[in-house]
Amino acid sequence: MKFQIKEPQCTGKQLRQIIINCLADATAQLCDQHTNVHARIHETRKRFKEVRSVLLLIRPALGQAYQKESQWITTTARQLASLRDAKAMLEACDSIKKYFSRPAEQEILSELSLELENNLDLALARHPELDRELAKIGKVKRNSRSRIMSLTFEKDDFELIKPGYQQCYRRGRSLYHTCLSSHLKASHTNASHLKGRRKIISQEAVDPGETALKAAEVAINHAPLKPGSPSQADFHRWRKWVKVHGCHTQLLNNAWPAELKGREEALKQLGIILGDDHDLLVLGKLTKDRYNTSKAKATPGYKKEVKTLIKLFGKRRRQLQTEALSLGGRLYAEKPNAHLARIEAYWQSWREDSGQMH
Repeated sequence: MKFQIKEPQCTGKQLRQIIINCLADATAQLCDQHTNVHARIHETRKRFKEVRSVLLLIRPALGQAYQKESQWITTTARQLASLRDAKAMLEACDSIKKYFSRPAEQEILSELSLELENNLDLALARHPELDRELAKIGKVKRNSRSRIMSLTFEKDDFELIKPGYQQCYRRGRSLYHTCLSSHLKASHTNASHLKGRRKIISQEAVDPGETALKAAEVAINHAPLKPGSPSQADFHRWRKWVKVHGCHTQLLNNAWPAELKGREEALKQLGIILGDDHDLLVLGKLTKDRYNTSKAKATPGYKKEVKTLIKLFGKRRRQLQTEALSLGGRLYAEKPNAHLARIEAYWQSWREDSGQMH
C-alpha cells in the first residue's frame, strides 16, 4: 500500500492501515539479514518518520494516546541514531568533495573522510550483536499493532485531519519566517541601506518567494554563519517540519495529483537543501575540531587551508540557505487558513468526483 490516502472517505481506517503497513515494512527491513545493515537502518528510520507524520496529522483526535505512541517511536529511533548519524556524516563528506576541487581542500576532506570511516567502525563495534538488537526492535513494533488497530476517532474524512494538518503547516510557516528574520537581523549591512533595499525589494518582487530570495541575498551574503547561533538551530528545526508537511502532502496527493505531486517534490527538494546545509554545519565543526586537536603538528600552510575550507563551507551554506528561503517563500506563501481552505476544496472536489464515479 502506498503512503497515500486512496479515497476521500473512511480516512481514519486508511490511516490506521498506513501506520500498520509502515511498521510491517520497518520490521521486515530490520529482520532482513541479506541487506546491508546501513540500508536497513536508513529505511527503518524513514518508516518511523512516516508514522510520526501520520500521528501528528491526527494528533488532535488522538488526545493522550498521541504521547504514548509518539514516545515509543522516539525511543526506538534513538537506538538507531548513532549508527545512522555516523554513516550520514561519511556520505555527506564524500558528496561535498565535488564543490571543493583544490588539491589542499581535497586532502583535508579526504583526511576527514578517513576519520569519519573510523567513527563508523567504532559505532558498529559498540553493537556486536546488531542483528539481534534489530530483531528485538522489530518485535517491539509488532506489539504496537494491536494498539494502533484499536484507535477510534469521533470524526472522519477531512474533518479528522483538518486541525492537525493546519497546525503542522502553521509550525513550518512560522519557522520559515523565523529563519528569514534571523538572517535579516544578522546582516552587517547598514540599517539605512537595508531599509532602502527593502523598499526596492517590495517594488521589484512579483511573489513572496522572490521577496524572500532578494531579502536573503541582502542579508545572508554578509551574515556570519556561526555554529550554535539561533538561526542555525532554527534552520534545523524548520527542516523537520518541512519533512512533516511533505509527508502530509504525499498522503493527500490523490486529492489533486497534478497539483500536489509538484508540491510534494518541491518540499522534498527543500528538505534536501536544508539537510545539505546542516551537514556542512556539522562538517565545518568537525574540521575545526580536528585541526584544534592536531594543530601542534600542523604547518602554517595547513592552518591557512583549514581556515579557507571552513570559509568555503560558509559560502556554500549561504548559497543553500538562499535557495531554501526562496523555495520556502513560495511553499509557505499562503497563510494557514487560506492554505487549509484550498486543500479542503481539493478534497471536496475529489469527494464529489468519487461519488459520481460510484
